[in-house]
Amino acid sequence: MNVRPLVRGDAQAVLELWNRAAPYDPMSAQLLAEKIWGDPDFSEDLTRAVDREGRLVALGMGVFRASAAMGYVKLLAVDPDWRRRRIGGELLAQMETLLAQRGAEEIRIAESAPNYLVPGVDQRLPQAISFFQRHGYEPFAEAHNLAVDLTAEAYDSRPAQQDLLARGIEVRRATSGDRPALATFLATHWPAWRAEVGCAYANDPISLHLAWLDGRLIGFAAYHGNNVGTGWFGPMGTDPAYRGRGVGAVLLRRCLGDLKRQGLARATIPWAAHIGFYEQHAGARRSRTFQRLRKPTHS
Repeated sequence: MNVRPLVRGDAQAVLELWNRAAPYDPMSAQLLAEKIWGDPDFSEDLTRAVDREGRLVALGMGVFRASAAMGYVKLLAVDPDWRRRRIGGELLAQMETLLAQRGAEEIRIAESAPNYLVPGVDQRLPQAISFFQRHGYEPFAEAHNLAVDLTAEAYDSRPAQQDLLARGIEVRRATSGDRPALATFLATHWPAWRAEVGCAYANDPISLHLAWLDGRLIGFAAYHGNNVGTGWFGPMGTDPAYRGRGVGAVLLRRCLGDLKRQGLARATIPWAAHIGFYEQHAGARRSRTFQRLRKPTHS
């Protein structure tokens, strides 16, 4: 068995392997490049490819976050034809060693925000959950993705926007000139979301809407800051002092309206909190439940 780092020349083989091994999370070539080489925390030293008989049969990718002394096994896949040969367990052990050597005090599975694919292990994969538990990982929480059927309505936010405007609140698409105010706003309330919001600026049109009151930024909502092109909504947030005024609902529906006009039939609201809000204002429904798993590197 030949074990080595992943290289860009592996991209097609990685794509084919991943899509055989992960039926609930198929990737396009573009999305694969975003998840691996486009990850701002990408390190070739934290990747592994396993070759057997001249073909790629397994892969792993880790992410290390020094600020939290946290490691993530972001991607782990074994070709279905090569399972039950201890390849997955040996590969996982190597990933854990690499992350511990970087300084990780805890390792989690999949949830490597901001550039994550899924927030845990899909509960429809009990064998995968059991695999990680056998290797010392403990369940500690659940995460939920919601789905929005964009064909169900027009997601027209204009009437509600006019109501907000009558109260002095303007909602509009972000411009490059808004970046300083947005940076301050995020640093104050949600510093962890700066990377995803920054990615929204790279899209055309900018996939970010803002709410203003008397020249002060009070809310934002983004889409395609992660998993670009898949209908991925978020993050979003409203200044706590201005919640309950309908700002979040307008920001949400403006984003969903954009996605609908781009020809998408479905939007995903990932790792959702405040599920009732999304059910009420977007007709969202729970579509996936994930088990979050963690393991300390030192017992």
